[in-house]
Amino acid sequence: MRDDASWQRGHRAAFLPMCVAAAVALALGVVCIVVGRADDVGTTVLAAGVLVAGALWGAAAAGRAVRRGPDED
Repeated sequence: MRDDASWQRGHRAAFLPMCVAAAVALALGVVCIVVGRADDVGTTVLAAGVLVAGALWGAAAAGRAVRRGPDED
């Protein structure tokens, strides 16, 4: 949160990792519903793990983008 430009750069860099994690978690949910195991605890935990991993990946990507600076976007 150094400045507005860094904030924007970080969010742009985190967008793809977060979208990938959301898509994987969504696909897991849809597959579970289709096969009739929507209440499966293991799959719910796996989907939550995917979302946490995506958040960590996004945070790392945002941090790298902010450290690189505006010249290297």
